[in-house]
Amino acid sequence: MARMSEDRVSEAKKKKISQAEELAGRISQSRSVAVVDLKTTPGSHISTLRKAFSGETSIVVRKKAVIERAVAKAAEKEPTLSGLEQYVAKAQPALILSSASPFKVQSTIAKAKVPARAKTGRVPDRDIVVPAGDTGLPPGPAIGDLQKINLPAKIQKGKIVVEKETVVTKAGEPVTKDVADALIRLGLEPFETQMNVLAAWNGGIIYTREILAVDEAQVFGNFMQAHSWAFNLAVEVAYTTQDTVEALVKKAALIAATVAIETKTVPGENVSAVLTGAAK
Repeated sequence: MARMSEDRVSEAKKKKISQAEELAGRISQSRSVAVVDLKTTPGSHISTLRKAFSGETSIVVRKKAVIERAVAKAAEKEPTLSGLEQYVAKAQPALILSSASPFKVQSTIAKAKVPARAKTGRVPDRDIVVPAGDTGLPPGPAIGDLQKINLPAKIQKGKIVVEKETVVTKAGEPVTKDVADALIRLGLEPFETQMNVLAAWNGGIIYTREILAVDEAQVFGNFMQAHSWAFNLAVEVAYTTQDTVEALVKKAALIAATVAIETKTVPGENVSAVLTGAAK
């Protein structure tokens, strides 16, 4: 009996080693490797993300010991991968392996948010609002739960109805247990959740969550603003490039016309402008 138990342990260990070696090989062949924490990620969200990712990206869910061993094994060939070990250690980890950049991976994750229930203590970044109308709930204890959080609820035609749209938790305030319970009864999911990327490796560099969480719209806006400032400065100091030459010629023509009018110089094309100025 003891022998059979030892054999089972040995087989399980061999399986973990085999899985770790296979995963280490996949890590070594990937352009980017991200560590995600599954503690707050429902299984349905993983399925949603797998559909959102193209064939160049895959989500690998394994036992923590297997992932730890795989990352350590891959780090033997690429030492910079060892920077991911601390993130694997403090998470319920999964790996995202991709031939795309980690920023593209993070962008896909950010766009694949899914609705989530309100949990006691969670802090919303915007007001949680219960809309007016039929809740679909029958008369009973539920109406007391709704009134407990100051919802104007009443019975109408055999259903519980909320008489007017009501804010039940303001932005920045934690959700109370009563509010969380009431929202579950109403079937409302006021939060959004996305897979929590702790860090990603790419080209020998470890990118933390803060660096990866780039707002694409803001970056594009900043780029356009910088371009505008650079263009205006180049025109102001008369720095000639393919982009500024047209504006500089127009500016020079306008200055020349202004000088001609002020000095009453009338060479050809300035006749009209000078006569107009004199008339004024």
